[in-house]
Amino acid sequence: MPRSVPDDEFNEIFAKLGSHRDRALVAFYVSTGARASELLSVTQGRVHPGRQVIAVVRKGSGEIQEVPASTDAFVWLRLYQAQTEGLVPRGRRQPLWWTLRRPFRPLTYHAAHRMFDRVAGSVGSAATLHALRHTAAYRMAEDSSLPLTDVILSFRVSQGCDLRCPVVDSIADETPQPDRDCFTSSDRYLIELRRTAGRRVRGRAGDGAGRSHRRAACCGRGRR
Repeated sequence: MPRSVPDDEFNEIFAKLGSHRDRALVAFYVSTGARASELLSVTQGRVHPGRQVIAVVRKGSGEIQEVPASTDAFVWLRLYQAQTEGLVPRGRRQPLWWTLRRPFRPLTYHAAHRMFDRVAGSVGSAATLHALRHTAAYRMAEDSSLPLTDVILSFRVSQGCDLRCPVVDSIADETPQPDRDCFTSSDRYLIELRRTAGRRVRGRAGDGAGRSHRRAACCGRGRR
């Protein structure tokens, strides 16, 4: 299974990022799960802070899809935009991400990769920019407040998938049973992540119940 970045390691990397642009970029990557190329191609008119979503052009299908992002990502983005006011072009069709040095140019895929690899390497991490997509998948799959269908739609890239196919979203009884004709390998990967998270949740709940039972038994013996 692809590697996600552990929270402690991610926090070390984030603390070393040297600009508001880089902090905004990484915050969007880890909260949206968008591919590197998808996020870098976002234009200024496709950012919606009021609804806390950005619109990306999905790789493969070419469709425009709105994906939710974290509050922190929009805060860092606003700081970046304030910092570059009057320095880079503004307009709905203008790129959202620009280089930090003059002459200002749209940020490229390879430049973003080099930035992240350099910062990750400075803290001894082998994490890559693509690993942030898997990190987002893990975090979403572990969040029981997010319906499984929403998680799948955040990562879905196949044009041929039938979004009408039913998904039973239940961590408790581990019932997601995707039809192989309806779901992509990425969908099944996310469903397996949710199942793994469900087993961990049930394990913690079982441990808590066991401790409660032992406490009750102990108290009972005390009263006798």
